[in-house]
Amino acid sequence: MKKQYSITIKRMLKTQIIGRLTKDPVKSEKFDNLVNFSVAVDMSYKNKEGVKVEDVEFVNCSAWGKTGELIMQYMHKGEMQYFEGVTRTKKVGEGDEAKYFTSTTVSKFEFLPNGKKEGSVNKDTGTDVDVSG
Repeated sequence: MKKQYSITIKRMLKTQIIGRLTKDPVKSEKFDNLVNFSVAVDMSYKNKEGVKVEDVEFVNCSAWGKTGELIMQYMHKGEMQYFEGVTRTKKVGEGDEAKYFTSTTVSKFEFLPNGKKEGSVNKDTGTDVDVSG
């Protein structure tokens, strides 16, 4: 007789992004071990009239520690890459002056095989990068 297992997921907040870096990642001025970057994600849909509409969503991202170091070292503007992490929105100010800022803290990433935009210059020394350690 087969054993049955039940899995209970109480909470999960996970964001997956595939898009192009809008500029080279940069170190935070405030924290030494934090890297900031932005990713442009192309989207398309059909409107009520059935016309295809092209749109772009810009996602602000950050990565801490070794993850941030590797992203800063090996990823560059225009490259399409995969990122995974947690998206959060922070409120700054009160009442009518309140502003909301949304960003994704990246915990995992993958180099996509065709990450380079056509005609871009590969700034690193190769495409095979050991990120294990």
